[in-house]
Amino acid sequence: MKNRISIAELDNHRHRQYIYVAHNEEERELYEQMHMPGSLFIDVKTDLTGTKETGSGRNPLPDMHAFAQKMMEKGISADTPILLYTEGYNIGLFRAWYMLKFIGVQDVVVLYAPKSEWMKDRVVSGIEIPIDEMGTGLSFDEDRVLTQEDVKERMGQETLIDARDRARFAGYESDDKENTGHIPGALNFPYQDTLWDEDLDADKIKEYFGDLGAKPITVYCGSGMTAGYDLLLLDEIGIDANLYAGSFSDWVSNPGNEIEQVK
Repeated sequence: MKNRISIAELDNHRHRQYIYVAHNEEERELYEQMHMPGSLFIDVKTDLTGTKETGSGRNPLPDMHAFAQKMMEKGISADTPILLYTEGYNIGLFRAWYMLKFIGVQDVVVLYAPKSEWMKDRVVSGIEIPIDEMGTGLSFDEDRVLTQEDVKERMGQETLIDARDRARFAGYESDDKENTGHIPGALNFPYQDTLWDEDLDADKIKEYFGDLGAKPITVYCGSGMTAGYDLLLLDEIGIDANLYAGSFSDWVSNPGNEIEQVK
């Protein structure tokens, strides 16, 4: 795969700038004690999540123009090859992947492996960008991120993909309104279905999604986190899908929006 690598492939990616994706700033102490040499540090809560003023849904996007500027200040350019990794299980890796792609970073791969694996005996150094070197060429492509109004206007003109698990998509009985169903007409491709498949390749991904038709594709989830994995898979097979960033948590915030269930 071009977007996701295994621990066995790590030695072939030492030309990349490594970025450690933490859950939050509190994880910095762990990062400082134990990370791959040359890594930059970003965290989901501070760097990858915004406020009601910058986005919508339970985990709103930050100001993406400011994010592009912040990444350039870290020395990242459009042609900087990036490798994202984390400690343990952190789906924020895939949010970081699409955010970097949406601001124009051309080559981003995800190492999805438990810390114990990359710490054993395969720790290799990536490139180390001088801290006084400003990155260039990054800007946010606003067309890649849809609002609730965009989704409504394009209903029937685009294929909607819901990356949540089947129970939440179906709308089985729940006290949480975010689990009450899905946006009308959406297809369900849960991110967990292929997340742990170590032999995943383009052929398997094509078989998994099947014929999606010729319409543009927009992906959503609960709050704009796990949708990142489906976006990565679609990119793997040559499909540039867009993101409904506020996702279902934003959709259900409007009581007038229709919700579909699986009976």
